[in-house]
Amino acid sequence: MDGADWPYWESKLRERDYSLDAEELRRYFPLDRVLRDGVFYAAERLYGIRVEPRPDLAGYAPDVDVWEVKEADGTGIGLFLTDYYARPSKRGGAWMSGFVEQSRLLGLRPVIINVMSVTKPTDGSPALLTLDEVTTMFHEFGHALHGLLSDVRYPTFSGTNVPRDYVEFPSQINENWALESTKTGRSTRRFFATMPATSTPGNPSRPNLSTPSPPPANSAKALRRPSTSPPPSSTWRGIP
Repeated sequence: MDGADWPYWESKLRERDYSLDAEELRRYFPLDRVLRDGVFYAAERLYGIRVEPRPDLAGYAPDVDVWEVKEADGTGIGLFLTDYYARPSKRGGAWMSGFVEQSRLLGLRPVIINVMSVTKPTDGSPALLTLDEVTTMFHEFGHALHGLLSDVRYPTFSGTNVPRDYVEFPSQINENWALESTKTGRSTRRFFATMPATSTPGNPSRPNLSTPSPPPANSAKALRRPSTSPPPSSTWRGIP
């Protein structure tokens, strides 16, 4: 069987053996509700953050929305852009990227984007997602959280700039820890799904990554910035 035939026959088997119609299931997953009541809600429950719309900030395309991610007390963390609809000038697929990477050295908060290629209905009705698209939306927001909740001094170690990405390699998570040492003696302990990194003793400008003590039982909390860490002092390169 050709690889291109696999999704067709898979859907037929689901329908025959489980009475599951993927097209019928889509009506339960309107894009906006999946984003607000699924992705954002899960992040708020897990990490204590809030995601609020910023209609006063325009995206780079008509269908690009801008959100502000905040701590529970209202302290700004970063900006998050969603570009979910396909258009002729846009390549297909889904990914996360960053326009501004968090850095204590440069006093920058992150500006992160998630991109997908969902077909936008022409009649104004809500876009309905497949199960794969729902999974993709959660997956890409996992990368976005990696960028948004970053708390490092050097931008070269910010967000997903790590040897292995914890979202992409869930089966290889070995709960190693990266310890970033700064000139002031402060350090930020973070959980990365990465193989042990090698140090560079001859390069003082590069932090020495090591494998400290094992993480606490609730590893998810390691993705958050320590509550004692002061928020960055600057705005997002002039964005209010």
